[in-house]
Amino acid sequence: MKSKILILLPLLLLSSCAQRITKVEALPEHECVDLGLSVKWAKYNMGANKPEERGQYFQWGLKGTNVMQEKLDLYNDMIVNYKYELNEKNDIASILWDNGWRIPTAAEFKELQDMCTWEWAEVNGVAGQEITGPNGNKIFLPFAGIGDVQWGAIYTDQGFYWSSSTAENGESECLQFDLSVKKMQGKERTERLSIRAVKP
Repeated sequence: MKSKILILLPLLLLSSCAQRITKVEALPEHECVDLGLSVKWAKYNMGANKPEERGQYFQWGLKGTNVMQEKLDLYNDMIVNYKYELNEKNDIASILWDNGWRIPTAAEFKELQDMCTWEWAEVNGVAGQEITGPNGNKIFLPFAGIGDVQWGAIYTDQGFYWSSSTAENGESECLQFDLSVKKMQGKERTERLSIRAVKP
């Protein structure tokens, strides 16, 4: 009787392991909005569940514990492509959201600025900019500020959103906006900024 139990035990363990290995959880699909532009925009920031939530803050091109500073370093370590934009394997939106999601390029942010109408808005007590595309569809970008380890967020009367594009002097391009100004500018890659992802 004991020998039968000893034989069955490994078989039961192998069976349970096989079930665990073959069970694959599907990644959740995130909502996107077609504004009538070259890409679709996420309805909310990465780390958020609603358009008005700040979400999480991310450093740019984070690879392990190192944020690469110079364009040559970025290229040598294959963090960016020949256009000096993040590769898919180093794009946090591609890594965490998958399914074609990625950080927008500086050119796609420029398209968002030039082809859409921007208006101050408040959603559930959170201020930001409501952006209306050429087709009439809208997204809301909250003034999420800059992430701060001690205080959570600072400059919450402004929005700072990473692009996947590099800038000069070891910086990367981000969209900065407030009540009246919206522009692309370089920002140190160690800064913690919001991400609003895009997909084809």
